[in-house]
This record gives sequence, structure tokens and C-alpha cells, in this order.
Amino acid sequence: MDAFLLPLHLELRGPSVGYDIELARIALTFSIGGFGRILTLWLNEGAEKTPDELAKLMEKAIRLLI
Repeated sequence: MDAFLLPLHLELRGPSVGYDIELARIALTFSIGGFGRILTLWLNEGAEKTPDELAKLMEKAIRLLI
């Protein structure tokens, strides 16, 4: 998966992203890992919340961090 993150990001954002490519690779890996853990937690708890409810919770959680 790691081999696909940065090329996909660059394809979507364009080749001149304006920041350090190594930093982008680290940030993408970190965020994908966190997303995977959230999905695992959601599934382990029976996926009782709808995907929309989970997305809203994730948005609130991210806002706590920034």
C-alpha cells in the first residue's frame, strides 16, 4: 500500500505540491494508519453507527488535533 500512497497523492494534487515529498509520504502513511485503526474499532464494536455518523465523529476528532 505504501508504494501507492505518494504517487496517488501526486496524481490527485499535481506534481508541484509545494512541500517536502518525504514529509508528504510520512503524513499520508500516518493518516492512512489512523483511518485503518478507526475502521477496525468501528467493526469490532459491531458497526452500530452509520458511515455518516462515523464520518462526523472522525471530523470532530480531527478538529481536536488541529
